[in-house]
Amino acid sequence: MKILQGVEDIVRESCLNSSFYSATSWTHSKNVAEISRKLAAKNKGDQLIAYAAGLLHDIGSVRYGRENHHWTGARDAVVVLRGLGFTPSFIAKVCHCIYVHRSSVRIEYKSQEAKWVAAADAIDHFVMVDEMIAVTKRDMHLSESKAKIYLLKKFKRDWQKIPDSIKPLVQRDYKAAMLRIQKPRLF
Repeated sequence: MKILQGVEDIVRESCLNSSFYSATSWTHSKNVAEISRKLAAKNKGDQLIAYAAGLLHDIGSVRYGRENHHWTGARDAVVVLRGLGFTPSFIAKVCHCIYVHRSSVRIEYKSQEAKWVAAADAIDHFVMVDEMIAVTKRDMHLSESKAKIYLLKKFKRDWQKIPDSIKPLVQRDYKAAMLRIQKPRLF
């Protein structure tokens, strides 16, 4: 989406230079943006808002770490989008999506785009399970058994934020992710 090229550039740069997360965070951000856009298109939502929010959903995590990244990400998205000339209405809608995307923080979705961004985040977690395992062990300084417990809980929360209408489409990925985490040895 050409209109969002500036956002892509800023997110890519932040991901690739992050002291908190590896370069896989850029791949994850792009995947979440694209899945969000597709879900919005399929459900007659605003594809531009969904795509922008998908790109920016983890910017707080990339820049400042996991803690409260939904809040720091929404805060930074205001600065990024304002600097690129987006309207206050657009910025507010994107920031709402970012603010409510976390499965560990229960905040009501006030738009369908917010629901799609949260679902896209979960869906991508299921397909990048090996990266999730590595990041959890390394960045959270967890033993193998504690990483397994953490990710099992996280993926169960992620599953809950996926709308019922989409669950049949991603159930195989979810089950495969849960099996992968439960293997006796992670690495």
